[in-house]
Amino acid sequence: GKAMNKMKEVAKALGYEVGEEFNIIFTAGKYSRYNPFKFTETDLVDTFGGVFTNYIGRIITGEYKIEKIPFQPKIGEDYWTYSDGVNAPVIEYYSWGNNCYDKERKLLGIIFKTEQEAKDYLPTWQKRLEGEEV
Repeated sequence: GKAMNKMKEVAKALGYEVGEEFNIIFTAGKYSRYNPFKFTETDLVDTFGGVFTNYIGRIITGEYKIEKIPFQPKIGEDYWTYSDGVNAPVIEYYSWGNNCYDKERKLLGIIFKTEQEAKDYLPTWQKRLEGEEV
């Protein structure tokens, strides 16, 4: 029979979709010069398309860290974020205009590609607003 490639499952287990880019940070905290990496259906590849499947074991054991790349909308592209509710932040979407409000939200790390990502991060954001350690 044909061997089953489990790369999609590996990507998902690490919190990534096939094709989603991320950075790899080596043991000493040094960023790989081949960032960003992504999972394909069959491999782990670098920015040039080179195959680095041998890194997967080191990522799984925690020897190498992986870091999500913050979403950067293009002009006119919608993004999800928080705005001021009465007693709590509310999730809303805006169109990226590269204005100071957009840039402030990016600096705060609250620019999301999907409404679900904004929902998932909301409890952490509320703790940050209260000055709690997260």
